[in-house]
Amino acid sequence: VILSCTEQLTRLVDDLSMLSKLDEVDKDSRVHHSLIPLDELLQDLAERFEPQAENRNIHFESQLPAGIFVTGDTHQL
Repeated sequence: VILSCTEQLTRLVDDLSMLSKLDEVDKDSRVHHSLIPLDELLQDLAERFEPQAENRNIHFESQLPAGIFVTGDTHQL
């Protein structure tokens, strides 16, 4: 229970930190939005969290067709 709460608080602090950084950014001068392939983004996330999932006996896979894009900051996503 303590580990779960710690992980949840860590994610919350990370999210708040990201929001704080976004508030500081001048949207016109420093944020560069681009089209990002959603299937590639999802695959990267799946690969990133796969070891944690396997440790918990969780299996998942990415099944998103190519050609779907989101607009955003590649470093933030």
